[in-house]
Amino acid sequence: MELRKRRQRVDLRLEEEVSALEAAELRELAIAALDLGKPIVIEWSDAARIDGSALQVLLALRAEAERRNRPLSVTEPSEAVASLLALAGAAELFEPASAAVSKSARSSTKTSTPPETEAE
Repeated sequence: MELRKRRQRVDLRLEEEVSALEAAELRELAIAALDLGKPIVIEWSDAARIDGSALQVLLALRAEAERRNRPLSVTEPSEAVASLLALAGAAELFEPASAAVSKSARSSTKTSTPPETEAE
């Protein structure tokens, strides 16, 4: 795992596997990211497997970022991570920014007027 300090944000990059053995390191990196006071981006597209303890750390990071008014966003998750998030009921909590923007755009273009039907 790696914490990348950028000018406008902090990137928290997850490794291919994040299990209970790495959860303590993830927690330390999450605290360090929060303490920098910048928006946080979780990069987890390379993560092939994360377990429940790592997910708990990420949920705590999200809650604490919200409490501290720190923006937190994520990159597109790997298929394995997306499956775990769906199984845990946490997919909407970690929706990639691009998906949230596109979902918002789709909902703003919907109208309440029913589509026209052909006359018989």
